[in-house]
Amino acid sequence: MWKLRSCTTHTAIYLNRIGIWTEPQDIVSWLLKTYVEKDTSAASTEPALHEDSRVVIVAGSETTATTLASALYYLAKNPAILLKLQRHLTEDMPEETLRLRPVLMMGGYCVTPAETIQLGEMYIPGDVNVFVPVQLIQTDEGYYNDTK
Repeated sequence: MWKLRSCTTHTAIYLNRIGIWTEPQDIVSWLLKTYVEKDTSAASTEPALHEDSRVVIVAGSETTATTLASALYYLAKNPAILLKLQRHLTEDMPEETLRLRPVLMMGGYCVTPAETIQLGEMYIPGDVNVFVPVQLIQTDEGYYNDTK
């Protein structure tokens, strides 16, 4: 019964705010808008509106909770897989995240040596300021197979 009262209370709060909307920004707002406007594609009575709201809540929370619980169960039953996942999370994931989204997009400026430098087909004159485009290098397909 608590859930029903809670749903009723929240419905009343949202219904009081409906006048300030230009366009609904979430699924609950859309449900309320169609209810208030008597749109036939949605709930036509307040109890039906409450039921639709509960369905939305359960669809978004229960499925996620069940999936996570199942994943944790299978990881607990398979210690070797758990260790592999743990290694990826502690070693690979931070490095890959920093490669794709470095904290600094560019390295600092520096001055090239006095003599000309050749990088592949590119010549960089001596005594000029250059900077390192970190993100461009770290997402260049010439250096990484899967850059995304």
